Amino acid sequence: MDSGQKNAPGGWHSPVRPVDANPYLFRTGRVPLVIEGVLLIALGAWGLAANSTYPVIGPAGAPVLVFHFTVLHSWVLLTTGALAVISARRRNTALIFTGFQFIGYMLLFAVGSVAFARSARTPMGFDALDSVLHLIVAVVGAAVFLWLAGQIMEGPWWVRDR
Repeated sequence: MDSGQKNAPGGWHSPVRPVDANPYLFRTGRVPLVIEGVLLIALGAWGLAANSTYPVIGPAGAPVLVFHFTVLHSWVLLTTGALAVISARRRNTALIFTGFQFIGYMLLFAVGSVAFARSARTPMGFDALDSVLHLIVAVVGAAVFLWLAGQIMEGPWWVRDR
């Protein structure tokens, strides 16, 4: 009966317990997520402000740095930035958010590239630099997702109870 197991109040207890293999993985992984969120909030707010100050705006939207944002596009960026900052609080929500962010911004990249190539008017007023921005946000989302998913793939270390 003495196989190294101790009797615990709830029944038999395993002599080993899981330990986080890298406790700093999430802390370091959420830094780029927060930075990305703050930058997207700034771009979205700047786009909304630019759209309200320019009286005549073309189909691509108001100029912001090298980009052109419509009101809808600015709200998408602002919402994505706010969700990035909020999701950085917990590992699971950050993982879910970055997965959906990657998929969503890859779709925006594809739709924007096709719309720009065909010179089609869209509610988001895509141009070439907007597609580059969407690709960059998608790649950052994929990188943060893979960084945070590393611990799930690796699993915890198992150490003996003392």
